[in-house]
Amino acid sequence: MFAENGSGGSLTDITFTGGGVGLKGGSQQFTSQRLTFNGCDIGVQTIWDWGWVWKSITMTNVGVGFKLVGDGSAVNGNSKYLVALI
Repeated sequence: MFAENGSGGSLTDITFTGGGVGLKGGSQQFTSQRLTFNGCDIGVQTIWDWGWVWKSITMTNVGVGFKLVGDGSAVNGNSKYLVALI
C-alpha cells in the first residue's frame, strides 16, 4: 500500500500479506494502529515523515520491520523523522 498525505489521517486494522514492501508512505501527524504484516520483505518504509505514531504493530516472517530512511522520492529531498512506536 502506498500512503502519502500532507497532514493528518490514520490507518487501522489492516493486514498486509507478502510482497516487497507492505506499507510505503510519508505523512505528518499520522497514526497507524493494529496493523499486521506477514511475509513481507519490508514491513514499513517511510519516504518522509513529520510525526507518525505506530501502535500495536505485529510482524511475522518479515525481513526488515521498519525502514526509516528516505528512498529519494520525496519532492523536497529532505526527509525528517519523528516516529513514536508504542
